[in-house]
Amino acid sequence: MTENAALDLAGTTISGTGSFNSRNNAITDSGTLAIAGATTFNSGSGNLTLDQMASTFGSLTLTGANVSVIENAAMDLAGATI
Repeated sequence: MTENAALDLAGTTISGTGSFNSRNNAITDSGTLAIAGATTFNSGSGNLTLDQMASTFGSLTLTGANVSVIENAAMDLAGATI
């Protein structure tokens, strides 16, 4: 998913991979995210804040100016550019 504005992710379940790009705008979550496969969040020069306590992800690749991610499982960080 690519958005040319701030991206607020509502609760969702994805059994495969997920890719979210806000093109230098903030990415936040307003609901629990459950993504089983490799997951990429790219907020470029924007902030990346995923703070839902019950969220779970596959391996994470993160890009953002300021990054804060909470996961309800052991985190598998595949890569980060902060």
